[in-house]
Amino acid sequence: MSARVVLVIDDNPTTRKVVRLTLGVEGFDVVEASGGIEALAAVARKQPDLVLQDLLLPDMDGFDLIVRLRALPEMASVPIVAFSGFLSRLESGRAAAVGFTDFLAKPVEPSRLLQVIRTYLPETAAAPPIGSCKRVLLVDDDPIQLKIGTLQLRTLGFTVETAMDGVEALEAVRRSAFDAVLSDVLMPRMDGFRLCSEIRRDGALAGLPVILTSSNYVEQADRVLAKRMGASAFVVRRPDLTDAVAAVRNAIAAPRDATPPQDHATPAEHHHRVLRQLERQAAMNAVFALRFSMQASMLSVMAGVSEALT
Repeated sequence: MSARVVLVIDDNPTTRKVVRLTLGVEGFDVVEASGGIEALAAVARKQPDLVLQDLLLPDMDGFDLIVRLRALPEMASVPIVAFSGFLSRLESGRAAAVGFTDFLAKPVEPSRLLQVIRTYLPETAAAPPIGSCKRVLLVDDDPIQLKIGTLQLRTLGFTVETAMDGVEALEAVRRSAFDAVLSDVLMPRMDGFRLCSEIRRDGALAGLPVILTSSNYVEQADRVLAKRMGASAFVVRRPDLTDAVAAVRNAIAAPRDATPPQDHATPAEHHHRVLRQLERQAAMNAVFALRFSMQASMLSVMAGVSEALT
């Protein structure tokens, strides 16, 4: 059974993120819209099974929007839940009259959100997790990032194995079968770029999806290098791994291409990007060191003043 579609209409990106993460883990397909016009366009593209709609939108009154939604034949019986921080009795009566199915007060707890969704879409509780039966190798030299990433991916249904650097990762993919590799870039012994290149050079592994992620390599030249090394995708790391997980899903779903990149990067280009990143890190460390030194001096002065006053 395909995932049920929930359309969340809210101009607050934090609210949309909470809904996306809460429902995404449960197997729902969450579509987002930041305003009324965008919501109407989203409905035209994909029929939602349920709508969560804020009443205060930047481009359209929430009551006007639901009237327009209910006027669409395909939306006549779709549950539409009002999303609001406050509803007076007058507004509650008006909301019911224009066609809202239920009301949900903001801020909403994830458990309460799921409770309301399952009231109207109970069968979605049995939907398989998005990572069901998929094996992912997670590669990072930071043990904390490995733990966080493993927890998040397993919550989404993926089977996860880990490696601390490119050397361990290469041994792992040659030893066992994986559906995708999600790797950090900046690592000792063998970095993510080199790992990707080695996988593409191995005939038995050439079609394996490799997604590179980094919070340090963020320049356009890094994206170009990742592509030339054969990466399936290159995403900037975010705490919730949303972009990385989406890239993993897309790469797994796409047909495997075992053809090596025609425009392969040279070792000199690779070394140049690594050197550029090390220089950037050194500059950032120098700034942090100066800042800490200034703060230490200020604390020392304040301590001296405090002693003089006592």
